[in-house]
Amino acid sequence: KGYVKVYNLSEQFYPKCGVEDPSFINNGSCNGWALYNTEACGFEGGDCQPVDGFPGCFVDDASLINDGQCGNNDPNPNTEACGWDGGDCDLYNSLVDCTVNTPSLLNNGKCNDGPTYNTEACGWDGGDCDFYNSLDDCTVDTPFRINDGYCDDDPPYNTAACEWDGGDCPTPTSAPA
Repeated sequence: KGYVKVYNLSEQFYPKCGVEDPSFINNGSCNGWALYNTEACGFEGGDCQPVDGFPGCFVDDASLINDGQCGNNDPNPNTEACGWDGGDCDLYNSLVDCTVNTPSLLNNGKCNDGPTYNTEACGWDGGDCDFYNSLDDCTVDTPFRINDGYCDDDPPYNTAACEWDGGDCPTPTSAPA
């Protein structure tokens, strides 16, 4: 009787790869591990994309390098090999005492309030909360709604204390009684 040998795709397409666990090859995610992310292993079977200008940088999506957001890629490109995400992480890296889970939220144009982002250590959310913080008497649950281009026509947003939703709502001609 005969037998059928079942080939692992990595054995078939990358016979010189020689890694211990080939299931990480072409699994849809760039793990960035040195033994797998090689030419012999097809840069994890195509999971890792090389980044132009950064020869040692391989990520899931090369278009996310230098896209204006820090660290929104896998593996995290905030490394020397990836040019600190093509420069996107320069602000975050300059804030040495800032520890956040999602650096891409810093300086993204929205004030992320709370005990993590809107702090001195994080540069008041990379500057995104400067306007909100200048409103001394304005207290809202979601400060990113202030001055976001949409009129939130309900208190506490559309009030004098919040400068009429940061200018998103028309200024009343007379103050309500």
